[in-house]
Amino acid sequence: MAARASEGAKLPNLLSSIHALRFVGATAVVCHHAGLGEQFGTSIGGAGVDLFFVISGVVIGASTTPGMPIRDFMWRRFIRIFPLYWLATAAVIAFKAYFWHIIDSPSDLLHSVFLVPPDLSSEWKPLVFVGWTLTFELFFYFTFALCMLLGRHARLACCFLMIIAAFALSDQAAHAYLRNSAMLMLEFVAGVLISFAIERKLIPGVPFGLVLVAAGVGGFIAFAFPPMPARELAWGIPSVLLVYGMLAFEPARWLRHPFIVLGGHASYAIYLFHTTVMSVLGVLFFIYGTHSDKHPWLFAAIAIPVSVGFGMLVYLAFDKPVLRYCGKILVRPCPAPAH
Repeated sequence: MAARASEGAKLPNLLSSIHALRFVGATAVVCHHAGLGEQFGTSIGGAGVDLFFVISGVVIGASTTPGMPIRDFMWRRFIRIFPLYWLATAAVIAFKAYFWHIIDSPSDLLHSVFLVPPDLSSEWKPLVFVGWTLTFELFFYFTFALCMLLGRHARLACCFLMIIAAFALSDQAAHAYLRNSAMLMLEFVAGVLISFAIERKLIPGVPFGLVLVAAGVGGFIAFAFPPMPARELAWGIPSVLLVYGMLAFEPARWLRHPFIVLGGHASYAIYLFHTTVMSVLGVLFFIYGTHSDKHPWLFAAIAIPVSVGFGMLVYLAFDKPVLRYCGKILVRPCPAPAH
């Protein structure tokens, strides 16, 4: 979910806002699953996923140069997604076995490990249930890799195919697993289009950036409570405005504060591990004679910082070394998280 300088060779010094927004997106999802939004009757924290999808489009569009070998691109995406995801999956398996004495079937394990839904007619979730978003990330990556055969036209071709896929799979005759989230793929397209704007130095000035950020935040507030229109409109459009508008503030020193930079790098680990951390905290609440539902504010006050902190530790202890090792394997350094 935080891009490094190597990832933006074409776009130097234009990635600090992406770092910060990844951290914002991950924290928003953590707050959502900690039940903080429920206390106000909103699920707006879930919009962090929409923010991630837009950012993924920006990162892939900005970091993939014409002539890059497809094998190189896919290896980088594999390294970024799967090692940490498999560690998160192992943590879920261990938690369920130790606390609930549940062992999942080999079929469930295989489908979860490789992020392949067993049945497209239902709302499948992998063992790391937030991993459902990664199936759409992988679809985006495979589509982009296919389009790389067209060289410098890869990004436009990918946008075209993703738009077709979004509308085709959202048809009522499509499988439920795809239909209910297919239109979110348009958020990847929006991110790729932002990468075109960055490449052409069409960066908003501070006044216009303020307008865009204010409009994005206003959009989130306007659709924070039901009823709301389709998610790709209610949360997707504000996410696009926020991502593009924040580019105006790249010179801001606070975007490069060590804590924000670390949070951006650790955002993928925070995202993958926070539900397991909260499950453990829920068990601890029960062991000590209470239930998280009886003290929602206390649970949220503990779960949010612990989840964020644990994700940072996982990044430093596991994810960062893996990425560094990956950089030694490849000719160019391994890209940072796209999630």
